[in-house]
Amino acid sequence: MMLFIKSTIEAIGLPVVGLVIVVVMRVAIHRLDVSRIFTAARRKGWKDVVVKWDPFAPGFLFENGERHYVVTFRDRSMQSRTRRCKTGLLTGVFWAD
Repeated sequence: MMLFIKSTIEAIGLPVVGLVIVVVMRVAIHRLDVSRIFTAARRKGWKDVVVKWDPFAPGFLFENGERHYVVTFRDRSMQSRTRRCKTGLLTGVFWAD
């Protein structure tokens, strides 16, 4: 009986560890993306920047390895605006609108 429990824990343990690693990597990549978007927005002089992940943005099916975000901000004339952007580990921030 103990051997069955031990083998079951070992069989379940590897997929669980793999899932935890994938989730941790996704969270780390998201934080890196948001940091790069905030940096790009500051360079443009934008204020009150809010970044939201948009997993089903237009064109997401053909963008392999890139993530899409909706960015709301106030420009230099203090008007509220919204733009879309996409980021990738090697491509930086690309503003779509």
